[in-house]
Amino acid sequence: MRQVVTNKTPAGTYRAPGRYECTLARERMIDIAARRLGADPIELRARNLVRRDQMPWRNGSETDGHPVVYDSGDYPRLLERALEHFGYDRMRAWRAAVAPGPALRRGVAVACFVEKSGIAEWEYARVEIASDGRPVVYSGSASVGQGVDTVLAQICAEHLGVDYDAVSVRHGDTDEVPDGMGAFGSRATSLGGAAVAQAAGALRRRLLELAARELEAAPDDLELTRDGVRVRGEPGTARSYAELRRSAAPARALARGDRPGLSEESWFRSDEMSFPYGVHCVALEVDTETGGVRVERYTVAYDVGRAINPRLVEGQIAGGFVQGFGGALLEELAYDDAGQLVAGSFMDYLLPTASEVPAVDMLVTEDAPTQRSPIGAKGAGEGGTTAVGAAIAGAVSDALGVEVTRLPITPEWITANASAAP
Repeated sequence: MRQVVTNKTPAGTYRAPGRYECTLARERMIDIAARRLGADPIELRARNLVRRDQMPWRNGSETDGHPVVYDSGDYPRLLERALEHFGYDRMRAWRAAVAPGPALRRGVAVACFVEKSGIAEWEYARVEIASDGRPVVYSGSASVGQGVDTVLAQICAEHLGVDYDAVSVRHGDTDEVPDGMGAFGSRATSLGGAAVAQAAGALRRRLLELAARELEAAPDDLELTRDGVRVRGEPGTARSYAELRRSAAPARALARGDRPGLSEESWFRSDEMSFPYGVHCVALEVDTETGGVRVERYTVAYDVGRAINPRLVEGQIAGGFVQGFGGALLEELAYDDAGQLVAGSFMDYLLPTASEVPAVDMLVTEDAPTQRSPIGAKGAGEGGTTAVGAAIAGAVSDALGVEVTRLPITPEWITANASAAP
């Protein structure tokens, strides 16, 4: 046994923890292999992708004590769509064109990834009709700015059959929500949303049964509206949600032998994770004199199974891309020879700002909904980050003809290695 003590910073969770580093190593090895073989790096990837008819695919590894089994996916289709969306042939032509300056060199690269989501197996939700007749969602998932309130309200509205803006969402208060696993591992929608869907569906059935008794109609003849339950085709024959809640009050419900209240809860559990997947494409220009990198075009294609709110998925991709971009070109915990941290403040630890971050083009697809969640959604929080380092490293390598094997790619590294380029 050997123990090592260090005064350097320990590792901590970062967006796409582990995926960012592993994707860098894997995609760099594929590019290096392609160059040594004289093969096309796109063709080499395409030749080794798992096909749709091979799903579910057991890859032979384990995570958190579970075998890794890719649930669904059409990897070749996404690669094809990503290249088309990116304009791969046009960008290769741009690379081959004469650069506007003698110190400028151009590169193009692609990086693929599969990642896990929906970890920690279970989540809790409760959906009820409040005293004012409005539906309320209580979720064990927490908000960390990812828009979970919006998504859970949408899921509740869809499965309950009411308008989205009639639903309110509450979370983070242990007086109101007894159980929950929180927000991490791209799980709030796939697991938390599934729990909401189940609870909302159960509450819908309760509302229809209660209204059917009140209105002396068959449940199949009823429909839910923004304000209540009515007989289909007869708007005047209805009960508001507030009226139904009063009818479900303990005194009246117990008198007729019913369960009081209009509240349903669910603990959704899935023993297996889901696996979203994506492709990053980049074309960039390297200035060998200054060490600067300018991105000409960047595309992220990401299949999330089902995008409950596509704009929020795009927001996740954009925010994740900024983090990945910082890790690729700027952010570094640098130490001197004595082990002293020399980037201990934001004066020296460089973060990307709006002036450095290029526009990112996004393609969100829904080709492979997961069967491990009743709503079909996979996680979407980390795909914008996962392959940025690998893609930019591949493109800089393509530009310089020198293989990048570490991040960040600093101006010092570029100027030092540009002279060694063939």
